[in-house]
Amino acid sequence: MNKHKLFALLLAALLLSPGCVSEKIKDHTHDPENTEVSRSEFYFKDGLPDIGEYKTQKNVILDGAYDLNFVPSDSYGTLLPYAGKMYDYKTETGNDYSAMMFGGLSYAKYGFCTSDGKIVKMPLYDHITVQSAGNDTYYSASHDTADTDVGDDYYESISTESYIIPHDGRWHIDCFRDFNGEGNWLDRVFDDGEFTVSEYHSGNNPDSAQTGITYYNKDGKATSAIKKYDFVGEFVNGIAVAANYGADGPVYVYIDKNGNELFGPYSYAATFSDDMTAAVTVADGKSGIIDSDGNFVLQPEYESVSKGDGSYCDFEYFQGTKSDGKRYIFDSKGKLIKTVDYDNYITIYGSSDNAVYSYYDVTAEKQVFKRMSDDSDVVCRENGLSPNTVSNVKGYLFCVDTDNTAYMIDYDGNTYAKLDNFEDTVYTDVTGDKMLYQMTLDEESDGNNEEYSLYGSYKQKFTVYDIKNRSVIADFDGYAWAEFCDENQRYVKFELIDGSDSLYDTEKKEFVFENCRLIYCYNACGKTYFSVLTDTKTSLYGEDMNLIMSMPVDKTV
Repeated sequence: MNKHKLFALLLAALLLSPGCVSEKIKDHTHDPENTEVSRSEFYFKDGLPDIGEYKTQKNVILDGAYDLNFVPSDSYGTLLPYAGKMYDYKTETGNDYSAMMFGGLSYAKYGFCTSDGKIVKMPLYDHITVQSAGNDTYYSASHDTADTDVGDDYYESISTESYIIPHDGRWHIDCFRDFNGEGNWLDRVFDDGEFTVSEYHSGNNPDSAQTGITYYNKDGKATSAIKKYDFVGEFVNGIAVAANYGADGPVYVYIDKNGNELFGPYSYAATFSDDMTAAVTVADGKSGIIDSDGNFVLQPEYESVSKGDGSYCDFEYFQGTKSDGKRYIFDSKGKLIKTVDYDNYITIYGSSDNAVYSYYDVTAEKQVFKRMSDDSDVVCRENGLSPNTVSNVKGYLFCVDTDNTAYMIDYDGNTYAKLDNFEDTVYTDVTGDKMLYQMTLDEESDGNNEEYSLYGSYKQKFTVYDIKNRSVIADFDGYAWAEFCDENQRYVKFELIDGSDSLYDTEKKEFVFENCRLIYCYNACGKTYFSVLTDTKTSLYGEDMNLIMSMPVDKTV
């Protein structure tokens, strides 16, 4: 058979093949713009696109990754938690209440990877909590030893085994805790890298229960242990309040980190503030203020003494009461600053040179805000309005006008933000140039909309606000919760009504991830990380959205 016949037969076969029948055939040398192309032909006008080098992704899984037991190593580098799988709660009792509470809920399983994406632990742990101070980070990786199916005795059956692990994974400390709180657990992490482990053991006799606290250094070595008190508070400059609860009432003393008693006893004692003063109550029920040597800077002559409010006040003010119905305000040295003729609890805001106090005026039926220096009223300089509600942001108050426009002001009355259509703010988050606030809209659900029934009868609205430009970046309705998840306030994590999570980028003004099973945000070693979990894939991203690790959800764990 010659070449011409062979070519003719091949051409005929091609034209008669199913799916390859052409209606028209045109000269391919013509300009494609002017060429009549058949339905069976295709072409790339500008040639083949450059799709880069073909690469296969292979996750490196280290030895022991499928084992719950954590094996320390000097080679991990930085360990990073990730959420690797979601489980749905089961309801086997047929109890309607259990079904309502747990039937639609899920819980995640967590694992560890390295900063270059190697899998150290598959998602086997029920919880991984992160505690950081400065560049030091510690993890508490735990798993429940009881059956996680929800039943009538669910809460009585759970015990937890856990590991305290440093961010480099060089060592670990074994911990155990049951639902009643018996056991030991990671308590606090301090700026110097030290951390404490608290413990509670009752044995067979609850009356002989022992509460203790042990201090550890960065190498996981115990440096001191205090175990003879029922309660040990936070150490401030080496001094903590401790208490034993006897039949005749509690007895408080102050101790050092070795458990040595410094001064006391008292019938009540507060934790020292940063300026090393504390309110105490002596045996006869009278209260005063002591310094770090146990000396009274305010004699115990008052019915009660307490801090003004540490969450709003930068300077340590105290307020005391007597049977005369007056309130006495003192500075941290016990100096009388002001006497207030109102038998109401006073909240103190601000700093030593710009302090404000507030109380509820029963006659006027409103909250009153006054400057500590001259008793003048705090007012908004922009419109002359008085504050009528408190922001949970230190240093700011809200003045709301009749048009529901809210002026967020500082204690000098300067406007910080102006919010339109203001209803009732239940949450505000602001530390930089952006603010996130939640409002409860005056709009009830229709009763048939289940998405709001679990969160009350009113809808929620979240707003991201640009403080510098006094403008709204974005509004969001229909979410259960929202919060900034990085120190730069760039990313907002939203929890949706249906339980899924989304992540919003305030700079690009777009969602980075939407409707995920879980988005787990955390800070480790001074950096923010995002663990993103879908039904099919788990991924870990750095704070610049650089991909650290990604792999399919492992159905075998």
